[in-house]
Amino acid sequence: MFRRDTQLPPSPLLARSRAILNHLRQSALMCGFLLLCGVAHADVKSGQEALRKGQWKEAETEFKSGMPLEKGPAHLGLGELYLTTGRYPEALQEATAASLIPAAKDRALCLGGEIHRETGKSADAIKMFQAALAANPRNLRARVYLGIAQKETGQKEQAEKTLDQFFQEFNAGKIDAKKGDQLTYTGMAARHLEAWQDASSTLQDAVEKDPGFLLANLEWGDLFLVKYRADEAAKCFQAVLKVNKNLPRALVGMAKVQLEAAYDVEKATKLADEALKNNPKYVPALNLKAHLALDDEQFSGAEALLKQALAVNPADLESLTLLAASRLLQDDKPGYEALRARVLKQNPRYAGFYFEVGEILVRQHWYAEAAALNRQAVALDPKNANALAALATGLLREGTAHEAEALKLLDQAFQQDGFNVRTFNTLNLYEEVIGKEYETFPSGPFVYRFNKKERPLLNRYVPARLQAAWERYVKKYGFTPKTPVTVELFTERQHYGARTTGLPEIGAQGTCFGSLVTAMSPSSAEASWELVLAHELAHVFHLQLSKNRVSRWFTEGLAEYETNVAQPYWKREHSREIYLSMKRGDLWKLSQLSAAFTKPDRPNGVVIAYHTSSLVIHFLADTYGFPKIVQGLKLYGEGKRDAEVLTAITGKSLDQLDGEFRAYLTKKYDHYARGFLFDPQAYGEPSKVKSEADSKPNDAAAQAALAAVLLSKQPEAAAGQAKKALALDAKNVVARYVLASAMLQGRDAAGAKAEFEALLTGGTDGYSIRLALGQLAVAAGDVEGATKHLQQAKQWDPDRSEPYVLLAQLWEKQGRRADLLKETEAFLDVEEHDHEAARLLIDRYAADKKWADVARVAPRVIGITPMEPYVHQQYGIALAELNRPKEAVEELEAALLAGPRKPGPVRGLLAKQYLLSGDRARARDAAEQSLKEDPGNPDAAEVLGKLK
Repeated sequence: MFRRDTQLPPSPLLARSRAILNHLRQSALMCGFLLLCGVAHADVKSGQEALRKGQWKEAETEFKSGMPLEKGPAHLGLGELYLTTGRYPEALQEATAASLIPAAKDRALCLGGEIHRETGKSADAIKMFQAALAANPRNLRARVYLGIAQKETGQKEQAEKTLDQFFQEFNAGKIDAKKGDQLTYTGMAARHLEAWQDASSTLQDAVEKDPGFLLANLEWGDLFLVKYRADEAAKCFQAVLKVNKNLPRALVGMAKVQLEAAYDVEKATKLADEALKNNPKYVPALNLKAHLALDDEQFSGAEALLKQALAVNPADLESLTLLAASRLLQDDKPGYEALRARVLKQNPRYAGFYFEVGEILVRQHWYAEAAALNRQAVALDPKNANALAALATGLLREGTAHEAEALKLLDQAFQQDGFNVRTFNTLNLYEEVIGKEYETFPSGPFVYRFNKKERPLLNRYVPARLQAAWERYVKKYGFTPKTPVTVELFTERQHYGARTTGLPEIGAQGTCFGSLVTAMSPSSAEASWELVLAHELAHVFHLQLSKNRVSRWFTEGLAEYETNVAQPYWKREHSREIYLSMKRGDLWKLSQLSAAFTKPDRPNGVVIAYHTSSLVIHFLADTYGFPKIVQGLKLYGEGKRDAEVLTAITGKSLDQLDGEFRAYLTKKYDHYARGFLFDPQAYGEPSKVKSEADSKPNDAAAQAALAAVLLSKQPEAAAGQAKKALALDAKNVVARYVLASAMLQGRDAAGAKAEFEALLTGGTDGYSIRLALGQLAVAAGDVEGATKHLQQAKQWDPDRSEPYVLLAQLWEKQGRRADLLKETEAFLDVEEHDHEAARLLIDRYAADKKWADVARVAPRVIGITPMEPYVHQQYGIALAELNRPKEAVEELEAALLAGPRKPGPVRGLLAKQYLLSGDRARARDAAEQSLKEDPGNPDAAEVLGKLK
């Protein structure tokens, strides 16, 4: 995305030839993780093939069958099988048996070393690898794993000496560049020596030379992952899974891809579970699931998983690090220190401990603590690129105060590792974009960073509105955050992404780090910038007041609450989904809300989590008073968790509060309860619904349920199924609704209308029924019927915008201008981010010269799209017509800054407002300039006439 001149171009790592995938010829594939070579008995060869494909039972049978004739390869095959599937004691027995066979000795000793390494016996692993090399100095697999084991135990110099032999032999021509296995081991050595370019190039060569040597793609995929290239990593792991869909390492690799690419917890968890199905003791899969649990503050669950992992491998650095992070997040300092000491005793040079714990803390908004940990990492290893980059990122999250130090550290990180995409992007953002296109300046408690071209116009709106929000929050929370708070607005999404995460892909509109807010510029017109900044500024107060300890659901819900109460139309429109969730019985409990943001278990789950969280805050504030909310933030700052905080501020248990919240929603959503709502999610898995219908052919409800699940994708089949249900029970509401809807989709207007009206006649009413009848009436030109049904639809569900759209179209066609304007403004109350509707509203009010309406609506429109000269011009005209010259001056000046196509008329009116405001000098200058731009402009001529 960004370019940076360097002696170490990133292209060898970031580019990948797609041609390699065509080399996966099934007939030539040899399982890359097997140690076997030479001619083998037919049963052993069949075992190798089964092992290659992940057919574990078949492989075991074949290897045992081949044991009498090919003991060495059979023992090795069984050992590799048992190692891969987590049967470690059996694997060691097979390796031991194989070591007694001279032809298999060095390979068996290497396998034994790998088993010891997987089970935390590092010293024994090193001895085994050394013994393998003593038996065969050319056992490159044993050599590379010896170097890795030495590195993992802090023997840095020995590890470098061991691994550097690969470079020496490669340069001396002793590494066969035509053999994928030798290239893979050489690439692994390069990776662990942090020679990233050599590692990537060599692993790519290995894959191209022998696509069937699976270890090459596994290592290459891991390399891409640590450089944040999930897209390329995915190709590596997919190539492996195409051969062996059951290989735990590849499954966990793909799980990590899902998290890095889109933080898809559901897919990642399924992949990790699949890995554990194949190897119940696979430590990386247990670690991944524990990491996800820590993200959701599910500490007991995380530690249970880590206990399992450490039972397998007591020396696993990742497991110990995750456990230390869990202890620290629970404010168990002694527990954390004990684990830290344990890790550093095992590997005194493991700066990654501090970095990894810091990364977990960042996900919980513990930015200062993470920065302190990364300083410890850098002190331990001044050349640790990850820690240098993380420390720099942490300092940049504090705003502009430490940018010089941060950029220096980031440059050091880049010198150590030119392939870290986040480092690369961030440096280029500052050098090529921020440094050249942006300006930074203070204003009140804020430091702003705007695009130079946009600053003159943004200065007129953003600081004033944020200052007003600041003062409102200071009064409301009784708290003044640490200043300055930096606010950076970016014109390009890729620049916003790079500043926020180091990567260009980011879907959010704004982000808060406690002392820094980054967001899309108002010029993007993607959303109401005023709402976004009010939301993010609220987070500043929540994070700082709680010392960054507040739960995610609480701060997100509270930020949503603040925008809700600031403007009634700043709200989310997912009430129907929340009501249906409550009706189904799967409304999230308070204890589940934070996890709902990362593990959404329903369509639009994340935005529904935002809305649900805001409703909880509304419930708490309405029931117990807003001061209790403030008290809650302070309690989070004392290290309290959700259960303790909520109980302290309400005097109720979580279960009691769950019940009260449901009662609150039941009352709030009474209008939904009185009507019919169609909920496809209520029926469960389609296969189960069909099975139920098949087993109960005379049950109308079961037949109607099947019709319901068929409706979205098979409307014709749904209609037939609905008729079947109605034949059993003519009063079945679901069946009749499905039949009507299927007819509507099939363009049978008359049939659909008859069925929907039959529902009304039978006493069933609701939003979707009225909306459908309204649509049919509009299509038929029935204005009265459309009006009646669509107005009823609004009452049944005030959150839905479809009735407003249909009525606006109808009024426009009918020439009912007043109704059209009213409907457009009401639509904007529901779709508060809609730039086009906002612009159209100003255009229509201005065309009708409804200046009071223009003046009333324009500030709201500017809160969405402040860069359009026409909006400012019409607002200025309206203010002038309303005899508010000083305010008119502000808007007409803004119109000129926005760059109108014809500035002359705007400047002429501005001259007139200057004169009315008593500024004669500016009036003259503006009038003279107006006449140059628009000769004969009457406003300018009038002003100059009065100034004579």
